[in-house]
Amino acid sequence: MRGAPGTVRRVDQAVRLHVLPHLGEVALRDVSATVLRGYVATLEEECAPRSARKVLMLLSNIFETAIDDKRLARNPMRAKSVRWPKVPAEEREAWPLETALRVRDIINPRYRIAVVVALGCGLRQGEAFGLSPHDEYPAVEVELPWGGPEPEREKRAFPLLLATPHGNALRSNDFNDHAWKPALAKAGVIPMREPGQRWKASRKDGFRVLRHTYASIILEAGESVVTLARWLGHSSPTITLDHYAHFMPEVGGKGARCGRRTARRGA
Repeated sequence: MRGAPGTVRRVDQAVRLHVLPHLGEVALRDVSATVLRGYVATLEEECAPRSARKVLMLLSNIFETAIDDKRLARNPMRAKSVRWPKVPAEEREAWPLETALRVRDIINPRYRIAVVVALGCGLRQGEAFGLSPHDEYPAVEVELPWGGPEPEREKRAFPLLLATPHGNALRSNDFNDHAWKPALAKAGVIPMREPGQRWKASRKDGFRVLRHTYASIILEAGESVVTLARWLGHSSPTITLDHYAHFMPEVGGKGARCGRRTARRGA
């Protein structure tokens, strides 16, 4: 498989963990809709719906490649009876500003700037980790794609605002386990972990909650969805509305007041 090393690793891991143990000994011609219905049921027990759908998309792409190579006549994943897991609609949850500020003040000072820029600019975790003092992004025209897989790109070095005590770039798992979650526990957001145990998963209190809190603050201040979409880097304001419409306290209010004023004119 060609591609960036990180992508290749993720695909390889997904195949080894979630495809081969269940379908590895099934001949390609024998992968029927019946087999896949059972596989999907098993996968739903192993993975969250969103993760399960990613595995199924990968498997479907494998079947499409087999069709191109004339080893399959049709893609069994496209059978109507093979129902993919549904991802439940999730409203993004924000923290009260006081909670976010408490975590900011408690977290290891080495990493505090990550909380500051995420809360103040709506950055994702990877964007915060990749911040450089040399960053400046004037408007430019670009031609896609920017380049090939990572091995073909020229290696370049960038100074980072955030680094480990050893001067290395941050990894999200290490940051979450050794900086983020301890700060949440000290702030009373999640329970302390038991000695020798791993931190319990807390999806709604992940680093991304700072981005959601930023969005809630901006919308509650009366800024437009179009502007927020541009600031968040969304490709369309529709995405922003889908995620954050519940943060808009005046939704419908202005229109209703305008309607009442119009109805009263000349009355």
